[in-house]
Amino acid sequence: MVGVTLENFKIIVAGGDKLKAGTYTFHVTNKGPSDHNLTINGPGVSNQATPTFPADQSQNLTVTLKNGMYAFYCSVPGHRQLGMDVSVKVGTGGTSSASSSSSGSSSSSGGGWS
Repeated sequence: MVGVTLENFKIIVAGGDKLKAGTYTFHVTNKGPSDHNLTINGPGVSNQATPTFPADQSQNLTVTLKNGMYAFYCSVPGHRQLGMDVSVKVGTGGTSSASSSSSGSSSSSGGGWS
């Protein structure tokens, strides 16, 4: 299970923005005062989403991710444009070199991230 935190107005994926290909259950927690959801789009995944849910609650979302780039975002109108949008690289997908995407995203322990 991978933790995802929704805040006003950002999304934090535990372990950072890189995952191995595979099936994941994302445990999504809303820490913001507004209602939010997590929507995922990418190779083989089209608008897979949690319901929109209020603050201080959690939802699980299980998806199978293939190699490529995925958008993790909140589809509540206006929230994506305000910053609730994270690109997640899965496996060897994407077009950038391996050393070019070390942004300031949250990173915890892990070992399994690549």
